Amino acid sequence: METQIWNNLSEILVFLSIGISAYALSMVKAWYSKRRTAVCARSINQSVRVREILSEIMTYFEADRAKFFQFHNGEYFVSGESIMKLSMTHVTMKAGVGYPTGMQTEYQQILTGYLANTLQKVIDKPCLFKTSDTSGDFYLKHLFMANGVKQIYVAPVRNIKGNWLGIIVMTWLDDETEIKLEDEKLMEYA
Repeated sequence: METQIWNNLSEILVFLSIGISAYALSMVKAWYSKRRTAVCARSINQSVRVREILSEIMTYFEADRAKFFQFHNGEYFVSGESIMKLSMTHVTMKAGVGYPTGMQTEYQQILTGYLANTLQKVIDKPCLFKTSDTSGDFYLKHLFMANGVKQIYVAPVRNIKGNWLGIIVMTWLDDETEIKLEDEKLMEYA
């Protein structure tokens, strides 16, 4: 009889541990799902905020398009040196202006070496370039001339620690637009 009680008690404990384990597993799954959803929601909210800032800047400067390019790597040369690249992650356009052609190909995975002169000029402050100017980076001009761009304004984007995150590129489809470059506060805001 005593053996029977211990057997029954053992079975009850096994069922309890299975039940508690199943409950704990469901709680962990629910927590993980919420966590993944929160990470996704945060990312979406950040993207929306970046687009809002680009729209504000584009409107203020009366640009036709504003783009945000972010630095990244992920590959290495044989020497072990990181291959730095830029990719366009956000773009806004004023009404009536279409998306840039080649957006999914030419604006992605751009080797920073192709833009070395431009990036060197904008290390300390934003710079204005005209596509008709023959100096500078051929790739930058080719990229934007193919979309009818006449003027390009490039500004560095840095994090709180001062590290470069990427560049904002504003473009105009005409030569006549007078660009308000005197107000650098707005670009610092970005």
